[in-house]
Amino acid sequence: MWPTNFVPHAQPPQLAPPIHQKRIFELKHYFRDLLAKDDRFALKTPATDGLSAGIQTVEVVGQEVIDVKNRLSDDHGIDCRPMTKFGINGVRISLAIYCTKGDVEGLVEALSG
Repeated sequence: MWPTNFVPHAQPPQLAPPIHQKRIFELKHYFRDLLAKDDRFALKTPATDGLSAGIQTVEVVGQEVIDVKNRLSDDHGIDCRPMTKFGINGVRISLAIYCTKGDVEGLVEALSG
């Protein structure tokens, strides 16, 4: 139960060293910027850093999430979780500090099918 005076953080809490957080947010913004340029994708995760970090959920518009998940796994070796409840129809992607911008570009290319 959230306290009655709960207010979402304007900035994320310090759960990792600042340099790790900086890298995660850099990758998150890079990923979101690439997807924003393409109407084949719909981002389901809130954009603000106070509400999201390296875990992002994206829908490939017009495709069933299970098909997207299977294609990513079978064709590209990318493991992700399909999100089907509440009409989300998106795959949950987890970006980590060891990912490169090239990895993010490869992910977007793989999502493109």
